[in-house]
Amino acid sequence: MGLEDPKSSRQLRTLQRWRAVELDEAQTQYVQAKKVTMEREARADEVSSSITELHEFARGELNSGRTLSLDSLRRLADFASRKADELSEAQSALQASIEVTDKAHSQVLEQFEQLSVVERLGERRAVEASKDLARRDQKRLDEHALARLSIDIVEHTKINGES
Repeated sequence: MGLEDPKSSRQLRTLQRWRAVELDEAQTQYVQAKKVTMEREARADEVSSSITELHEFARGELNSGRTLSLDSLRRLADFASRKADELSEAQSALQASIEVTDKAHSQVLEQFEQLSVVERLGERRAVEASKDLARRDQKRLDEHALARLSIDIVEHTKINGES
């Protein structure tokens, strides 16, 4: 194998930079999706807590022995119904965010794997180029040694031939 082609090397470095940028973008999207998911989770928890508080309030009023008007009970029921709808919407939004976050996480893993493949290829090429360079150096040294040996034989023959 010859020394690494400069054009091929340049293409590999370009591909590696491109894959690194894609990974950065995927990580950014994941972080943004995770942030939205956390915000929606907090919102769903908030609505759930308000429903729990409402139920505790209603239970406390009923257990206190006080008489509640029909209008008050109707308002409590309407408020509870609205809160239940709000919780349902918050949970649906949360589930959608979780799905987006999961997809973004998968994309990060995929981009990381693609970058790793390019990096491993670069490392293999560098090792192969290093081995090739070492072979060439050894070949040059061997040829130099043979030339030197040939010169020594010729000189030795001349010396022995003259004696």
